[in-house]
Amino acid sequence: MHWASSRVTTRKEDLAYSLMGIFGVNMPLLYGEGMKAFARLQEAILQDTGDHSIFAWHSNYETSTQEAAFDQHILSGLLAPSPVEFSQFQYLRPLPAFGTTGQQPIQLTNQGVRISMYLEPVDDTQGGDGSAADDFYAVLDCAIQGENGDQCPRIMLRKLSGNQYARVRTGSVCTVIPAPDSTRPGRGSYKTVFVKRNPVYVLPDISVLKAGWKVGGVREAYQVVDSYPTGPWVSSLGIIRTGNPYFEPVLAGLRFESPTNARIQVDVAVGWRRVDGEWRLWCHACETQVDLGVDVLWRDTQFVVSGGLDQFVETDMEVRVKVGENVKQSWRSRGVPQVKRHEVPVRVRLIEVDRLGRKGVRIECCAALQPHVPGYQKPGLLPWDEYD
Repeated sequence: MHWASSRVTTRKEDLAYSLMGIFGVNMPLLYGEGMKAFARLQEAILQDTGDHSIFAWHSNYETSTQEAAFDQHILSGLLAPSPVEFSQFQYLRPLPAFGTTGQQPIQLTNQGVRISMYLEPVDDTQGGDGSAADDFYAVLDCAIQGENGDQCPRIMLRKLSGNQYARVRTGSVCTVIPAPDSTRPGRGSYKTVFVKRNPVYVLPDISVLKAGWKVGGVREAYQVVDSYPTGPWVSSLGIIRTGNPYFEPVLAGLRFESPTNARIQVDVAVGWRRVDGEWRLWCHACETQVDLGVDVLWRDTQFVVSGGLDQFVETDMEVRVKVGENVKQSWRSRGVPQVKRHEVPVRVRLIEVDRLGRKGVRIECCAALQPHVPGYQKPGLLPWDEYD
């Protein structure tokens, strides 16, 4: 692969097809598939040899690109996108699995590449960041001759959920460490992992309670009248689409409006935070400023979140919206309009739901019950617990 990293062909597919004889594999020629041909070539090599050296590649990012800046959070599969990524290492040779586990077969499944790899946890002293608890160094079962003997390259994997992993920091040069042996007990162990070709974060579904629906049989849900950015919010389905939570810590800003009074509006920002190895949704709500759009809340929250999420951990909060009503004028007002202002409490909360075994989160925005509602109060209950 190191030799092929400098080759140039007229057709992208020929980068892969021209290597079939060298590696002794066969696969159908499908012109028009582009670089998918190179992915199929690597899969064929894995099935035939199980050689870990095919994972010893790194992305050639330009230092000024966005990919280089966010390299630690870009998810990738185990296979290289093109031969260019193999320019770093030369004369790699496979090694048998160390320890007592023995070599495990590599399988291609609908859940990704199933492979047994030696994983070592990443800690802060090894250059980890806030996601270090989910990051592991995968020591490859191959070696290169170094000044002090054999050395093994390693790549970094991130645990997404269960046994699903993804490769991260592909733009970083693979660190080379002494080959693992019996003098390094306890640092890591072999684990069977699954890595998809295009891995994504597994996040709960996010839905918004539809306008007009009753909450607790009494309060009507507010309706979404504006959103920012416009992409995540799908009004026809009443859901918020999610992307990479590291790139989008503040997922969206939504403006809710009362179904009975258009002057009662609340802006809500929602986002993700990592807690105890799980992704959890948080919200921040405030009274709508008439002269400001919901994009202002989204940008302000994005700025605050960049400094830490300590103040945005709410899942249940109440916003008091000031509403003014014109008062009937008398002869003493002398033409000066009088406005009577009062506060309307609005409740915003996140509810965990279970849809056929799949966890999700529902956002509810509705009016809180008032003391004048007959029978609302019972000992030991909050005003809304009577109906929830």
